[in-house]
Amino acid sequence: MGEILLEYGTSEDQWWLLALSLFVILVGIGMVIAISKGVLKLPVNKKDKFIYVLWGFIVLGGVGAVMTLFNTSINENKNNSALRGWSSERGYYVENYGEIKERIGEESIIVDTNTKEEEKEVDHVINGCDFDVYAELTNGDVWICIE
Repeated sequence: MGEILLEYGTSEDQWWLLALSLFVILVGIGMVIAISKGVLKLPVNKKDKFIYVLWGFIVLGGVGAVMTLFNTSINENKNNSALRGWSSERGYYVENYGEIKERIGEESIIVDTNTKEEEKEVDHVINGCDFDVYAELTNGDVWICIE
């Protein structure tokens, strides 16, 4: 469970890659429009080559954006399937997992369930997550992974 919570509690933020890809796309489109409208004066023989290179950058940015979104989805599915696999191996399963609303020392946490806030006693603490997460098992254990 420790390794799974470390994976689950790590955000692996890739928004900067998505933003970079979108920036490349927008700059490429802006440059193509500027060249086509005549704002940038280029010799005729270099104009076509430059436009083709810019379209290549636009396609590269699009592929980068799509791959970033796929990678984020794959990581999320990997975490969820790891939790299911861990559970089925040991005969009990993860009842709940999610972000911790508040920590009270190392012994207990407050979690926000669907209906109300609950205080849970902590059985195992793991350090090294990007954000505080917990898992509650059907055998009663509460595992937390903290920043």
